[in-house]
Amino acid sequence: MRGLPSVFFPFIEAEVLNPVTREPHVGNDHDNVVIDAIGIDQKSGVYVRDQRTGMVKMVRGETSYLVDPRGEEHVQRRIPHDKWNLWIGHAEPHKLTTAEVVTPWALSVIVPNNEAVLITSRHGRRVVVGPRTELLEYEEQLTALKLSKGKTKDGHTTVTTCFLRVQGGRVADNFEIESADFVRFKVKLGLAGHFEGEPEKWFHVEDPVKLLADTVRARVREAARVLSATQLLIEFPAVVRKTLLDGDDGLLRFVDNGMVLSGVDVLGFQVADAALSELFANVQREAVSLQLQDQQSRRRLESTRLRDALDADEHALQRGASQRMAETQKLEAQDEHAITALKQQLVAGRDADALRFKQQLDRLLFEASRDRDREQGELAAAARVLAAESEAKARALVDRAAEEHARALAEVEQARAAALAQADAVRLGALQHELVGALQAAADSEVLKAAASNMNLVALLGGKSPAELLSQLVRGTPISRTTDGMRSREAAGKDGRPGKPE
Repeated sequence: MRGLPSVFFPFIEAEVLNPVTREPHVGNDHDNVVIDAIGIDQKSGVYVRDQRTGMVKMVRGETSYLVDPRGEEHVQRRIPHDKWNLWIGHAEPHKLTTAEVVTPWALSVIVPNNEAVLITSRHGRRVVVGPRTELLEYEEQLTALKLSKGKTKDGHTTVTTCFLRVQGGRVADNFEIESADFVRFKVKLGLAGHFEGEPEKWFHVEDPVKLLADTVRARVREAARVLSATQLLIEFPAVVRKTLLDGDDGLLRFVDNGMVLSGVDVLGFQVADAALSELFANVQREAVSLQLQDQQSRRRLESTRLRDALDADEHALQRGASQRMAETQKLEAQDEHAITALKQQLVAGRDADALRFKQQLDRLLFEASRDRDREQGELAAAARVLAAESEAKARALVDRAAEEHARALAEVEQARAAALAQADAVRLGALQHELVGALQAAADSEVLKAAASNMNLVALLGGKSPAELLSQLVRGTPISRTTDGMRSREAAGKDGRPGKPE
């Protein structure tokens, strides 16, 4: 079972091979034929050779691998100490060694950030750019570069490395140039650049530092040969930048290996000959002295002008301050007047509001008192109405009782009067005719008296007797019965019997 500890007890048809000698194993000593699985972590690997073809393959982690003794064997890799230090010790200095290294593990190379390595084998080559950890196949190895170092990058002193910085690289170079008047100068330049384009092209030049330095020197020396020493002393940094970084994008590109120069600094520039350097120094000091004197005079004049301008500005500022002070006072007076007026308005408004509120309060109190009095009057009137109604009801009851009593009395009186009238009628029944006759006679006499006293003249004027005239006057009236009775009684007297009125 692969990857798990196990013990196999062979039966008679099985044969156990020794993993080292490849011969059948005889005896009970099984320790020599025990095969342990190889535990491989995620950043490691092992090399395994196929016994039939001789090809070595790499088994990468993370896994546990059991080598098949029938046709495979675990291969260890031997690496000389110089290659080990170049490949492994660059990123892991604690693994540097002075002896040959034999390791059962696949080589793990750490490529730092902004650096690249070229890995080659009989199958081809490939470039790995960091940051990255790369496992090397059994036949793969890193390509070494020899980079110039030291003060002068001329290739005489080099350092061997397999790691090429492709971003943020900086080098410094010292060399000499000569002006048009044959004055030699010592120059120190700081160069910054990077690599771009196809990665495999970066390793076409074994010493890219020397290529960069040679190109820069040639161009700077060519530009310096057409300028005088004094011009170079004054304009050398601008000449360097114009010579090296005068492209459309301000870069210097190298077609051979894709290197790009992106920045240059003049770190040092001086005359190589000591005597000439002293002479230039004296001239420079004298020029500087004259420049300083000129600058001092110019500064004195500028100082005088400045003081005059400052004095004028000071007076102008004072006048402006006085004007601003006056304006400020005026504005303050206006503000105070406005504030006073506003206060008065606010006080008047407050008093008016207080008076209005007091009037409203008095009106509300008056209305409340009036409403209260009205309500009290209404309540009193309602009470009086209720009392009057009660009294009226009581009086009505009394009146009704009195009326009933009076009605009862009236009925009694009426009954008694009816009885008395009936009795009187019975008593007067016998005397009716005589009494009526007497009364009528008395009435007729009174009427005739009055008619006689008032109608004699009329009767005389009309030719009628008073009785006829009276009868004609009272006809159709209640008094006509008197005349009628008189005539009937007159006729009855003539007949000898009492008459009846018509």
